[in-house]
Amino acid sequence: MSNLKVISTATVRQQELETLLGLKNQIRHLKGLHKRRSQEILNRLLAGCAVERGPHMAAIEESANGPTRITRLQVS
Repeated sequence: MSNLKVISTATVRQQELETLLGLKNQIRHLKGLHKRRSQEILNRLLAGCAVERGPHMAAIEESANGPTRITRLQVS
């Protein structure tokens, strides 16, 4: 069995490039949004806010040689 892959020689369309760049921008936006929201929740937890009862879990953990950080924010 051969491991060779057939690569299309079809012209790369502008729409494909636009889609790729759009996805890259969405990823960057979502990463920034995730970072900001995580920090907001961490700040509230550190300020003593309660976590509403339910299937969601938030955990914070002290790093041995650094600041407090979220280690897990999980939806079960």
